[in-house]
Amino acid sequence: MTEIADSDFPALFAHGTRKDWGVGVLAGERDGKRSYLFESGEERIMGSGAYDMMRKVSPLDRDQEATLVRLTALVARRQGRADPSKSVGFSLLEQLEALHRGFPKGFLDEEWKDESRAGRLRGPRLTEAQETLSLKSLDAQLKAQQFDALWAAVSKTLRSTEWVPSEQLKAPAPGTSMQPIAGAVRELLYGSATLEQRIDRFVVAYETTFKRPPRWETVTGLLALGFPGEHILVDLASFRKQLKALGAKGTLPPRPTGAAYARCSNAARVISGKLAESGEVPQDLLDVHDFIRFTLKPKPPARKAAAPKAPKAKAAAADDDASDDSSDDASDDSD
Repeated sequence: MTEIADSDFPALFAHGTRKDWGVGVLAGERDGKRSYLFESGEERIMGSGAYDMMRKVSPLDRDQEATLVRLTALVARRQGRADPSKSVGFSLLEQLEALHRGFPKGFLDEEWKDESRAGRLRGPRLTEAQETLSLKSLDAQLKAQQFDALWAAVSKTLRSTEWVPSEQLKAPAPGTSMQPIAGAVRELLYGSATLEQRIDRFVVAYETTFKRPPRWETVTGLLALGFPGEHILVDLASFRKQLKALGAKGTLPPRPTGAAYARCSNAARVISGKLAESGEVPQDLLDVHDFIRFTLKPKPPARKAAAPKAPKAKAAAADDDASDDSSDDASDDSD
């Protein structure tokens, strides 16, 4: 069972024949009937035969996107939720607006290429990485028992992405066998076990070899390089925020696990689908990673207004008053 369902997200609908109604959102469901709140402010209740005529609007233009945000907020207030952002899926609408504020053309904006972190790898570097991680290349080195060479090539590939902290790629203690981690790379990417099992086994092999836990980027970076259309690059901070924003239960653990990755992968696929419905079609999950990272990054702190300077022509008593005010300001800053 997936944790985050596609149906959890707000969507815009239009009646198949009543174009004069405009567009609306699902406002509630009871006793086999559904109510829709339309952009005119009118709420209509429909039985099963009528609501079958409601069609999801996709993709959305900018005006429809704004209408969806407004109507979703109205529904939240009518249901007694003063803060509509607490509704599942509302965060994604806000994130999409944040993307368009920074990049009016979305993923097609020329400047997006400079902002994206994962997507910048596309082209020769991604092709080279996929050749290094290909089944043919890995099997040839394993067959020749070139375990050190295999990990050296994998480590070089990960380092070139700039996704993985350098300490993650430090050499192990002298005399350490590289066979376990070399075999784990092959199994992670091409093994026959479930993906959750393969991830867990790779984490154990990494810890055994390097005496430290792998980062999320180390594990998922290999998956994303090998199969960017199927696997998502995960960084802990961004995905903790994203899962929380989407109403997922529990937090993402600092140590990667197969079960936790499944939660991230599910969220990424739902987000990818919702972006496509809104007219922002990701090339692959590298775009989805960059979307999450950009739209959820901390906002810069607001600049404080400079304190007004005391007039020079004031009397000494007035200067004392100004000094007192300055002390109050300093006290406020310390709070």
